[in-house]
Amino acid sequence: MLQSVLDAAGAEIIIPLLGKHGLLGWIVVGHRATGIPFTSRDLTDFSVMGEQVATLLENALLLEELAVQKTLAENLLEALPVGILAVSEEGTVRWFNRAAEQILGVTAEQTVGRPVEKAGSRLADVVLRTIRSRAVPEPTVWTDPGTRRAIRVDGHLIGGRDACMGAMLLLSDVSHERLLREKQEELDRHAFWSDLAAAMSHEVRNPLVAISTFAQLLPERYADEEFRQSFYGVVKGEVGRLNAIITQINAFAHPQKLAPRENALPDLIRQACARAAEVCPKQSAIVAFELAEGLPVFSSDAPSLVDGLAHVIINACEAVAAVEGPCVRVRVSCSGTGDDRSFVVTVSDNGPGIAPEVQAKLFSPFSTTKSGGLGLGLPLARRAVVDHGGRIDVDSSPKGTTVAITLPLMRKD
Repeated sequence: MLQSVLDAAGAEIIIPLLGKHGLLGWIVVGHRATGIPFTSRDLTDFSVMGEQVATLLENALLLEELAVQKTLAENLLEALPVGILAVSEEGTVRWFNRAAEQILGVTAEQTVGRPVEKAGSRLADVVLRTIRSRAVPEPTVWTDPGTRRAIRVDGHLIGGRDACMGAMLLLSDVSHERLLREKQEELDRHAFWSDLAAAMSHEVRNPLVAISTFAQLLPERYADEEFRQSFYGVVKGEVGRLNAIITQINAFAHPQKLAPRENALPDLIRQACARAAEVCPKQSAIVAFELAEGLPVFSSDAPSLVDGLAHVIINACEAVAAVEGPCVRVRVSCSGTGDDRSFVVTVSDNGPGIAPEVQAKLFSPFSTTKSGGLGLGLPLARRAVVDHGGRIDVDSSPKGTTVAITLPLMRKD
């Protein structure tokens, strides 16, 4: 069939157009008008011509593909919600998309092909410092004086440090995110002060009620020596209780600067248990220890860490107060190797466990299910652990709760 088509077209020679990736087409040559047959030299010339035409055709197709890709890339860059500012090594703006126009309030016509200063002095400073230093700057956020927008700027080198061809800035309008964050922070502050007021009202009222009751009876029973002694004891005890509340709040609001020294963790654990025994004397006898052999000393602030560990042990003792066969177990071991060695302190109890809704707020200040207390024990414990470069994890079920405290032997500040 092909032969008949070629014969009908008067074709004598077919020259294939071969590209790098296959056949591009053919050139069909008919008979000479003079009737003289083609020679081998003519065939060679036709072959060379076919190669040249194939190369030209392939280049044309490649340019067309590049043009399509360029158009697609430009459309994508224009459609992005992030502002893009591309600057040459000499500091001339080469690209300025629509999002950048909206964020900065400057048009592409005012900036493209001109010095980057036309886009703003702060942006120019970031761009030029990036190009000169050949280093990617840290993301920055500032409020644009003209548009009052909160703008986040991320700088990037074009071509890398060794072959820098300029810099590109990604601009994001974070005004909405900042507004939401500020509103959330305001809500958190209101919630914090509401919780504080509720906790303080409850904790302070009880001592004041006791003192007020005795104070009202004092004029009538002042001559009663036994009453005066009772009044003295009540006032002294309740004032001490109020002072302890203020001390705990002050410790939470104004944590002292750590003063690390070499300490043996088992000694700190024993001190924490002694502190817990003062608060929970009935449960202190059920605390069992499991200390690994040959534990090394480590740098820590003893008062802060003892206080934090004591709060965890106190919580465990209180959790088993109404349990038959109560048990609180404190284990201390060492894990890891070299500079990654860590102490692992676990405090386990066989109490009723912690409800999921309570566990979600376990380390939130003033969150407590107890009839007394401010709910600052575990937040203080967590702060002490974090200040020592560690972490605290809680695993709870109806069969009991385990608090795992990980403390690195070498702090990485």
